[in-house]
Amino acid sequence: MTDYQLVTKLVAEHVRGVEFNQDDSLVAVYGEQTYIGKLDGTALFKGKFKEEYEKFYWNLTKEHVRDLTLSDAIWAPDGKHLYGIAGGDVYQFATDVGHFRRIFTPGEDKRFQLGSIALNKQKQILLVAGKGGDPAKQHDIFLVDFDGKLIRSFSSGHTKGVSSILFSPDGSKFFSTGVDYFLRVWDTGTGQKLDEIKITARSPEIEAIINNNLIVMRGSGHPVYSFDDAGKLTFVKEFPTVQKNSADVLGHYRSKPLLVATGSNHDRTTLCAIDIDGKTVTKIPVGLRVERVQEGNNHDILAVILQHQQAPPEVRFYSTELRSTFITEKPGAAEWVVDSSYSKIKAHYCLVPYPKYPGKWIAVSYESINVYDADFKEALKVKPERPINCCDFHSQTQMAIYYRSDNQICIIDFNVLELDKFDPHRPIESHRVPVNSRVMDLKWNHSGDKLAGVTEKHEFIIWNASLAEVVRVPIEGRGDHVAWSADDTLVAIGTDKSICYYFDVAQAKITLTVDGVGIGQGLGVVWNAKDELILCGGGGFVYIFSKEGFLLRKLDFRRESRESIRIALPTCSPTTSEIAFWFNITREGEFLYIVDQDKPIRECVTTRLHHHTKQIQFIEWLESNHIITMGQADGLALWTRK
Repeated sequence: MTDYQLVTKLVAEHVRGVEFNQDDSLVAVYGEQTYIGKLDGTALFKGKFKEEYEKFYWNLTKEHVRDLTLSDAIWAPDGKHLYGIAGGDVYQFATDVGHFRRIFTPGEDKRFQLGSIALNKQKQILLVAGKGGDPAKQHDIFLVDFDGKLIRSFSSGHTKGVSSILFSPDGSKFFSTGVDYFLRVWDTGTGQKLDEIKITARSPEIEAIINNNLIVMRGSGHPVYSFDDAGKLTFVKEFPTVQKNSADVLGHYRSKPLLVATGSNHDRTTLCAIDIDGKTVTKIPVGLRVERVQEGNNHDILAVILQHQQAPPEVRFYSTELRSTFITEKPGAAEWVVDSSYSKIKAHYCLVPYPKYPGKWIAVSYESINVYDADFKEALKVKPERPINCCDFHSQTQMAIYYRSDNQICIIDFNVLELDKFDPHRPIESHRVPVNSRVMDLKWNHSGDKLAGVTEKHEFIIWNASLAEVVRVPIEGRGDHVAWSADDTLVAIGTDKSICYYFDVAQAKITLTVDGVGIGQGLGVVWNAKDELILCGGGGFVYIFSKEGFLLRKLDFRRESRESIRIALPTCSPTTSEIAFWFNITREGEFLYIVDQDKPIRECVTTRLHHHTKQIQFIEWLESNHIITMGQADGLALWTRK
């Protein structure tokens, strides 16, 4: 399991389980709320599903509509239909229509509730069972086809109903357990009971079948039972190491039971795969209390349900597929040419086309605001009363600047910076507001009516265009960067803790957290044209997330020599799917890297450009074939694609 990497995570209420379809292309996370879809965030169904009572009512009202909770679910072999138990009935979800329909109801006794479901791939049938009511007067195990037609039903003989069911790997037999602590084996074709054995486990439920003939139970000691072709059950052993540590079986990993090892302080935050002799063969720390685990069918993805003490459960997905090969590099001299004739222009935080005067540029540095003409000759230089520490432009009307010396944010209207009649005695700021700590980054939204910022003292703030505070929320760690999504509904907040927050503007709260695992400090954030979030920092990784928080791509720029790498200033091309980064490699220097984010991972080749000798201060992508960079030592450089 050490080769697994965190892909993404979901936060959901009362998660019961996770199921992958046959090729792991779809996942169902079910419980109080249900998510059915892809790991990239493409949802076929999301939320609660409802059932309308049809009997005796022609006009349905709200009280005749009930929310259903899936208690167990399983995918059909075609990978397109999900079968689940909800409200004591069997439901089918079809991916082509995107909703549930009820296909089977066990009987008239409403005290009896189905709770378990299993699927026989060979015979294309479902096995459902439950408990409640009077088992002496009714059947509690049902064989039905995929359309819900009853094939056979019978009584299991479990005195308090059935607690779990499972088919054998070849489908010729199935197993049941009950609260009476019996494990029974049945012939699928005839429904005849073949054998039974008293269970020693505390929890009378089957966890998994391993090695094709070994049944692993849940509960203390995790007893293992074998079965032969005739269905004869035999007690094999308990896991002595597991029993000593009071671990729980939570799934299986490549034919090995998957458990949470617990020490003297009852730590349930490390997953361990245990072989049949009780030896830990692989393990992975997850940091939170583990409740359940489900492995994908192709052994390359793992879903882990984690429990927070004061928050809803979290489902993390770990995968081997996103451990990409190192990104291939190619020199960029043959593709891009650099013009360094403007190197005297230095130390600017940003330099962009000036919308008030087409063909001219506006730039901000520590000590001045400058306007340049088309060939970068200075047309205007304004020196504010105090040094400027960060800024951001709204493309049409104004810019925001931050004065660290007195902790103030100010708005400057472009109309004040008149080239022909600038009045140096007239104040350039139209609005100002004090802040209580150093501002690390400022960003206008696209409509120009809100300004977002993060501070050194762990706060995220939004102001309106007049700098009246709209919202202020605490964050974990120092905020480094912020970025607005294209529709201005979300703000991404990068921190120095390798954590990025999604702030929902309409709800005025943080709704999602994604981990930039391995990125380290200085988390750079930017949204691309498809409203996907790009994260970068130290560590040599670049992550691309969907708006729903699903990890879509992981670009690995590390090398075999493992030099210290820092990636920053992610900037997206306005017309292509390329991203430009400032790339710092210990002992090699400063580089401009350009990579096409939509290329297949093994075709992902980065263009490596070298000119600046010290830190790159900003990157501005003007159009697909023109980029501006500012070096700390060697000033302005213009890059043109040949």
